[in-house]
Amino acid sequence: MRGIHRSERVPDVTLEDLELSEGFLFGVSNSGYQTEGGFNGEGDPKNNWYCWERSGGREISGASIGFWESAEEHIELAASLGLNAFRMGVEWARVQPTFNTRPSPPPAWDTAALDRYADIIARVVAAGMEPIISLHHFIVPAWCGTDFWLSQGMACRFVEYASRVVEEINLRVAEISGRTADFWITFNEPNLLPLMMYVTGEHPHKNLWFGNAAAAHDNMLLAHVLLYDRIHDTHERRGWSEPTVAFNTFTAATYEFDRAFFDLVRARSFGIDRGDLKGFFAERRKAWDSAFDGLASWKWPNNPSGVALSKIYRRVSGFLFDPVRLQSATEALYASERPRKIDCLPLDIYDPFVLGTVNLNINTRSLRNPHELMHKPWWEWSHEPEQFRTVLTAHNEHNIDNLPIYVMENCIAHHQERDGRAEPRPDGQSRKEYLRWSIGETLRAASSGVPVKGYVYWSLVDNYEWGSYRSRLGLYEYDHANGTIKDRSGLGEAAGEVYKEIVGALRSGDPEAIRKAFGL
Repeated sequence: MRGIHRSERVPDVTLEDLELSEGFLFGVSNSGYQTEGGFNGEGDPKNNWYCWERSGGREISGASIGFWESAEEHIELAASLGLNAFRMGVEWARVQPTFNTRPSPPPAWDTAALDRYADIIARVVAAGMEPIISLHHFIVPAWCGTDFWLSQGMACRFVEYASRVVEEINLRVAEISGRTADFWITFNEPNLLPLMMYVTGEHPHKNLWFGNAAAAHDNMLLAHVLLYDRIHDTHERRGWSEPTVAFNTFTAATYEFDRAFFDLVRARSFGIDRGDLKGFFAERRKAWDSAFDGLASWKWPNNPSGVALSKIYRRVSGFLFDPVRLQSATEALYASERPRKIDCLPLDIYDPFVLGTVNLNINTRSLRNPHELMHKPWWEWSHEPEQFRTVLTAHNEHNIDNLPIYVMENCIAHHQERDGRAEPRPDGQSRKEYLRWSIGETLRAASSGVPVKGYVYWSLVDNYEWGSYRSRLGLYEYDHANGTIKDRSGLGEAAGEVYKEIVGALRSGDPEAIRKAFGL
């Protein structure tokens, strides 16, 4: 695949001429720890962020935005926008809660927590939205210890837990709703979490080391391969609908940190013998690098050093994180009765070059938090239609089994302290502008043959964003002082209404309504 040129990659089709595919999903995303509240306080379940919350350098998550107690309000708000998908998580630390902070034997299951999760999911179904359930979103219970993902045995323990959760919750959901939850995300961004733990140090860890990150990658993919089979087996045994099982990746310009994960779990279904994986990865890497070399040249047209640094970073990453070394996951893949280990390609599309870009804005805060020197703060990330387009088309390259693609996360952030005033983005881009062009690019990709089947925005309401509330991502602002959801974003934008208008116009098929919704 050559570089990216709009006239070559995407046909010049007007938005009002596009049609949504049947069953296209428009939704919002959240995760348990970031939204539920009630973790790590006195008498609360403890997770592996407990010590970090009390380290002094990170905000206490506290009540967060109260999703655990007020999920009904969030679900009703999402449904009022005309959405038909709602992604949420099930938190292991709540299902098997511990109130001490040290590694220990697995505690008893909390059936009341399972009942509540099932009730929330059933309410999503009743509101006419497809529940998309994440089984792991960066967090493990405190009793699992800090370096959980360095142990193959602990990875298998997660498989046992997660497969039981799927069955326990679906038995309850089926009883309430007459159907099951069928869209399961095993891991949120398994390509990114080990890097944030053992390379940039942004998540709890003991020893920073590239080798630890690679081992965690291997064990997380091992767990996915095993869990994929267990979920399908459970649905078959129970006579439930065929599930959709996948992980979502943080899209990155580096092959080893993105596309390689999807290629590995599909290699066997493509007829690739285990001994031929090295050549298979090399071929796919070449196509991927071609696309992102072109994008780097577009991004830095007058900065050859920026392009060169991007290439150097990708080459070094390829040396340190060669997917051929993912031996445990590979062994499980080739031992399974099911050749393929993923049912769709969920993509979290942000700034694909944020990994490997050094933050040159050195200040008092960044010196206190060295991990912030590794990349720019979220509200300075670059969001461009050209980048969005390249990610979608690059992931569809060699998509010979035509797996559906979902934009599972994407958003635009602004800076706002927990009880402070919102600051406009440095680039001046608004959520209205972002929603219009990102949804537009998604549909243009679909018109060009990319099998995009959904667009899911992160998030409905501002949330706890891994150590602070200052990165604001939601369509709606959360008022922490009063514990309420405001009717606009922190910048005063009617972002939810913009999303609602776009979705409604596209579903209506009315060209005039579509032109108005997209500001044409």
